[in-house]
Amino acid sequence: MEQVRSQAMALAAILDANANIGQVIYDWNEPGKVLKIDIAQDKVRQFGLSSEDVAQILNSLVTGTTITQVRDSTYLVDLVGRAESDERSSIQTLSNLQIPTPNGSTVPLLAFATLSYEQEQPLVWRRDRLPTITLKANVLGTLQPAALVKQLKPA
Repeated sequence: MEQVRSQAMALAAILDANANIGQVIYDWNEPGKVLKIDIAQDKVRQFGLSSEDVAQILNSLVTGTTITQVRDSTYLVDLVGRAESDERSSIQTLSNLQIPTPNGSTVPLLAFATLSYEQEQPLVWRRDRLPTITLKANVLGTLQPAALVKQLKPA
């Protein structure tokens, strides 16, 4: 991914240097911060849990779960329950989160998982299964696009 991004930036620099080309626009967004949770499978099984169980609990706390629906005139409105904003945005709070086990006790998430922040592309466009960045730019002045392409071709 970084190789594709660096090649796109190199091409954008070439396009920016040409006075006949307007602002260059990428079809990729900047990388976003994501929370990565690595679960030690042997440890989580000792507590009688699976990765799916942990994922469902974390998903409920972070994004929310529909608890019920309330009728408002002719509309049904979902009532969603989730953790408070400061609780779900802190990696320290999430790592100390108590996960319920099948036997009724709780165990901290940190006992079987490691949490870290990473950078990730929110959306990756692909053509023929290869990651692709499309650059777009306006042609300034009266120059035709075909003539501009000839200018940009290496000699």
